[in-house]
Amino acid sequence: TDRVTMGLWSIAGSCEHPEAAMKTLNELYSNPELSNLYMYGIEGVHYEVIEEGAVTNGQDRINYPDGLDATTTTYRKSGTWLMPNQFIGDIWGTDLPADYWDATKTFNEESQKSAAFGFSFDATQVANEITACTNVVNKYHKALVCGALDPETTLPQFNSELKDAGIDAIIAEKQAQLDAWLAEQK
Repeated sequence: TDRVTMGLWSIAGSCEHPEAAMKTLNELYSNPELSNLYMYGIEGVHYEVIEEGAVTNGQDRINYPDGLDATTTTYRKSGTWLMPNQFIGDIWGTDLPADYWDATKTFNEESQKSAAFGFSFDATQVANEITACTNVVNKYHKALVCGALDPETTLPQFNSELKDAGIDAIIAEKQAQLDAWLAEQK
């Protein structure tokens, strides 16, 4: 649930001009030109149309202009899935099918959600254990991921330190909360 909700767009309670912020969000959700500008940059500078109306809903296919690529552009196109409404924007490159946005919508609608979707863990009861386990993870993670430590000898030590730090208490608390939440959902 926290991975899904991290990409939500909202207006902060301390916003000085919430009406203007809402107008901006509405435009980002509904205006294809603004969506493209936000996702891809300026047409003719950061991208160019390579095939007009090539997508099933009439959107264009776009790509870098001649002489530009991901290493030379001054506008970084990344994380477009986080944009307010990528479905109204053009499609980047030539490798995606013409029905890409329709296929993506269908995939999203038909995907099976986790039985725990909507559950939110309250870590209050195990805050100290979480801090201790985080310290253990921070101690080993980077060195393990980059291959500086031998997993065969390091992982048992890593797991032992996690147990000592209280990972079993965290798991038990989270499982108890999840079980209670699931029972309420029936």
